[in-house]
Amino acid sequence: MTMNSKPRSTSMAVANWFVENASDISPLKLQKLIYFAHGWHLALRDQPLIDEYIEAWDYGPVVPSVYHEFKEFGNRPINIPGTTIELSGDTKFRIVTPRLSPESDQSVEALLKKIFEVYGAYSALRLSADTHKVGTPWEETRKLHPNRKGVDIDDELIQAYFKKLIRTK
Repeated sequence: MTMNSKPRSTSMAVANWFVENASDISPLKLQKLIYFAHGWHLALRDQPLIDEYIEAWDYGPVVPSVYHEFKEFGNRPINIPGTTIELSGDTKFRIVTPRLSPESDQSVEALLKKIFEVYGAYSALRLSADTHKVGTPWEETRKLHPNRKGVDIDDELIQAYFKKLIRTK
């Protein structure tokens, strides 16, 4: 992560919050909601929301682990939360369903509620189009790396873009 402070949540915990609190959410829409939540968190809190980089894929900003967890749903609504493997010791592991930590700052959940309130009514295609506009972090990253796939979108670029949105409101 390019920011100096620790991320607030795991990507899958944020994804699961949206899956469990929204009906009719496709994988594409989920990706965009996580992107907007991460961007606004960077702008408002000066720290990353999630624990991995967002990449510039053909269809916009993508959190790879979330993509791979939910890709089987295609354009259908996701109806189960995502899971991860948690290692315990040298040979033991368990499958867990990540959720926001009860001890974490309540502002994370408040932000996610606000993101869903503002962006949740839009279709996945509309949200995707918003991330493709000229001057967005996705567009700038794709312009710098036109023939490369899976390029990280720098958190500082995302943060600057969302801070600019604050100033123009």
